[in-house]
Amino acid sequence: MSSKQHNDLEHYNRASRARRRDDFNLAVAELDLCLGSSPHPLLEALAWFSLGEIIFLNFDFRNRLSYSVSDEEYYWSIRAGEAILRSIVAIERCSAEGVQGNEAMVRDCHNAYEKAQALNEFFASYDPYIVKNGKREYRPDVVFRDLRLTPLRCLAEFESKARRDAAATLKLNGLYFNADGFITHLKFYEDGLIGCHSSGNPHDVIRWLDRDHPAASKGRYELQGRQIQIGLTLSSGGTDSYSGWVLSDSLELVGSISLPFRYEFFDLHS
Repeated sequence: MSSKQHNDLEHYNRASRARRRDDFNLAVAELDLCLGSSPHPLLEALAWFSLGEIIFLNFDFRNRLSYSVSDEEYYWSIRAGEAILRSIVAIERCSAEGVQGNEAMVRDCHNAYEKAQALNEFFASYDPYIVKNGKREYRPDVVFRDLRLTPLRCLAEFESKARRDAAATLKLNGLYFNADGFITHLKFYEDGLIGCHSSGNPHDVIRWLDRDHPAASKGRYELQGRQIQIGLTLSSGGTDSYSGWVLSDSLELVGSISLPFRYEFFDLHS
């Protein structure tokens, strides 16, 4: 074993010992060091899983509804969800590439994968709502923008994007496109109107799509911070509605009967 590999494993082992002593801060710090030093792929997968699981257990998220936790705690749940997702991706990559390791580490990855699948489902449904004055509404963007938590180098890029998304504004100089959506193109106007279309290539559609064009469906939108509500009147005569978030270069929307999906921004001058 090389000196580097020994150091990576030692950070992981220190984290495990800290976890057994319920020393959350030290366990997280040691896993951050382990993940920041390009560890063996199997060790990386285990470290991501351990990071997510330690956060999950420390804040007892299983027994706490998302709207009952503080903004700081909710941010930790976002970190945990991202770590769990990365552990799944890392384990699947190791399997696909036939990465070799000692028997104990391979066995631990197999066990972690099963647990990570369940935790991933949990965090996917741990939604960003709070209850205010008896009403359910989105948690303010302070979660992404203003909190000062212990830095994690292993999630620095992810959190930098989250901060950029928190400062995002709806773009009006192009259209939003999702090839798999029922409505594939959305174009927004400053007065709250929308023009939309359900087929075609964005390079072509962007040249003619206008809210007054006879081939376009129409609608309205409302913004509250980054939260967006959309109501559409389709050319067929039906209606549809969506809600979601404005991100830095995309929209993440969910319909009344659909899972979340993302519309990427397509610039007028692309």
